[in-house]
Amino acid sequence: MRLSARQFLRLLFTTSVWGANTVLIKALFAYFPALELQALRISMAALTFVPVVVMHSRKEKFSSEAKRLAFAAAFCMVFLHQVFLATGMTTAKAGLTSLILSLNPLATSVIAHFVLGETLTKRRLAGVLIGFVGVSAAVVQEWHLLDMGIGVAELLIFVAMLTYVMGGIFVRKAREHIAPLPLTALIHVYGAAMLIVPATASALINGLPEALPGPLFWVGAISSAVIATSYCNFLWNRSIQEIGASTTSIFANVMPFVSLITASAFLHERITLFQIAGLGAVILGIYLATTSEARSKQTQTSTVSP
Repeated sequence: MRLSARQFLRLLFTTSVWGANTVLIKALFAYFPALELQALRISMAALTFVPVVVMHSRKEKFSSEAKRLAFAAAFCMVFLHQVFLATGMTTAKAGLTSLILSLNPLATSVIAHFVLGETLTKRRLAGVLIGFVGVSAAVVQEWHLLDMGIGVAELLIFVAMLTYVMGGIFVRKAREHIAPLPLTALIHVYGAAMLIVPATASALINGLPEALPGPLFWVGAISSAVIATSYCNFLWNRSIQEIGASTTSIFANVMPFVSLITASAFLHERITLFQIAGLGAVILGIYLATTSEARSKQTQTSTVSP
């Protein structure tokens, strides 16, 4: 499908922000506990969505099925995703984190095949295998460089990616009952409420920083919540509506590329040849998986926004 300049720039902006957001969150973890920060970010994002929920409720009540599916989606793609992500990112490198998260469209193809019965063609399966092998090679090489065994942090990031994909399955079912924008809003409100519980428990057990971070921290946290989480999720869902999930998901390739560059520039993380090869494998894999010869039904893809 031919994209307009506006659609192209919108997707380029969205995925670039998400790529930089991974690095920003990693940097913010140095000044605030990880789980508490994620709960704070999602809560701020949810506040921006509250007016959407209220306005939709006045026009049309949320059906019981829509609320159940939104709750299930929030549990997977907000609560579980953020808990695993926060735990893993405390030690995992930002660039490698984004590379693992970029497997989302490929994992979606596999899970949608088993859960929803979608066709998994040979071309799409080849794309999945290429992407996973490429990222696995980059992760294993990182473990070798650091002289470590199996990296628990990277495994947690991988689980975080899978929980987001599972949440996306519930989102697809929920879209039969509710429009994308109020659905996104409801998911974030539910997710923020869920995250408050473990974040509060963590704060009571481990305590909070004695002194609050400076203004730059809050600028970063608010920007991450409002721009990267709220606004960019809205832009992504709008793009899916306009041009379809398969075309939209190709732009997911931008996210790990931006993350690797910004992590190198601001966090001084080394870019390895294996990471570059892994990124190339993901790009090729997503291209094969999303331009499969069986295009009678496009795969609805939810890209990971940290």
